[in-house]
Amino acid sequence: MNLVALLIAPAVVRFGHGDDANPWVRAAVAAVALLVVVVAVLLSKRRSVEAA
Repeated sequence: MNLVALLIAPAVVRFGHGDDANPWVRAAVAAVALLVVVVAVLLSKRRSVEAA
């Protein structure tokens, strides 16, 4: 989760403040980040753990 935050932080800062501020792009970046987290959680739940 922290890695996702580090990867999207520059985009959020760039499109969140200043002349390049665009709330739609910021919302899209947040939506993509949320999708990545949800997919990662779902994939981790699908994998089974086998006893050795």
